[in-house]
Amino acid sequence: MLKIDYQNSQISLNEKSLESILEKIKNRETPSFETEKPDLEQIKNIAKKYEKYKNVILIGNGGSRTSAYAFYNSLFGFRNDVNFEFLTSCEPDWIFELKKKHSPQDTLVVAISKSGDNINNIEPLMSFLEYTVVAITGDNQAALHEIAKKMNWEIVIHPEVGGRFSAMTTCGLVPACLMGLDIEKIYEGAKIGYEKYSFQKNISENDALRLAAYFFELEKKGYDEIFASIYSLSLSGLLPLIVQLVHESAGKQGMGQTIVGDYSPESQHHTNQRFFGGKKNMIGLLMGIENSENDFNVEIPENLKEISFKDHGLEMLQGMKASDTLLFDMKGVLGHCIEKKIPAIEIFADKISLQNIGEAIVFWQYFSVYSALLREQDPYNQPEVEFSKVVSFDLRLKR
Repeated sequence: MLKIDYQNSQISLNEKSLESILEKIKNRETPSFETEKPDLEQIKNIAKKYEKYKNVILIGNGGSRTSAYAFYNSLFGFRNDVNFEFLTSCEPDWIFELKKKHSPQDTLVVAISKSGDNINNIEPLMSFLEYTVVAITGDNQAALHEIAKKMNWEIVIHPEVGGRFSAMTTCGLVPACLMGLDIEKIYEGAKIGYEKYSFQKNISENDALRLAAYFFELEKKGYDEIFASIYSLSLSGLLPLIVQLVHESAGKQGMGQTIVGDYSPESQHHTNQRFFGGKKNMIGLLMGIENSENDFNVEIPENLKEISFKDHGLEMLQGMKASDTLLFDMKGVLGHCIEKKIPAIEIFADKISLQNIGEAIVFWQYFSVYSALLREQDPYNQPEVEFSKVVSFDLRLKR
């Protein structure tokens, strides 16, 4: 369950305007990331065939990587011991080290590309032809599909859902299953998200639309950057996916916000300087969890309690809940935002769970769609990404 606190947003939304926007949105077709229903049993059966492998090298870019990366890094307390490596290019030193560490006998390669013609996918794949490979790709005659047929690899069909929105399809759920994650519980959380953030949801209860509207209003006031300060290692695993969703969906036609971020309180030791001391164009997006199932109290040994620390003894820390230390750091940044009159939003998950991560992914999917629709953009294309691919391919032809 996600909870959002807008108290320091410094923006008052025009409810009538939002209602009129929602009326237009309600008539739009439900996004394919919601209507596409994954066959969870089939996905589990696919993963079961490869459960002997101790390592997985996932070759993919953008949404072919960020969804699986989110599951792996956000749900580390729920997955098995299979080691995942995420390979995104043909960088020779990287490939050399991967092949040195992981033999074909104990390593599965998963190549993911919806289009099947991503050059950054095909090039590194050529270094792993002696490995067992599963190709997750479109049902087409593109390169990856044809290579897989020639090599007699298993082909898993990637549905017609855009890469950055494909977490709840074979693209995200096959890797999640290989990680030992309970994909049924993840999908339960996704369905909660579809209910809470859909086009049909009342505006007063739709936090994905409201947050997108807050940020759009702030962009119009010159706040074109978002600083995501994330006080949970698990939630920070979502950041690459959030960045992709925000940038590709709404960074168009001279509009859209840049999102940067880091695990916190680490970020306080570097980016706080830019956030508070630099150009006044950043919104604070503070993210944390309310409850930790593995919480503990800080214990200070007797022989250390009298050591001076900031004019106090270390004894001041005795018995403090570890989770409270993160909360105090987070509230310290919020207090600084209030003092500096910098808009900031707090987002809390009640705990880290398979369902909550499933819901959180859907929240950010819908947030990015609403962000584009508010700016009268197509949420599902990424023209500048495609143009760059054309240029880079031409350079290969001219080498």
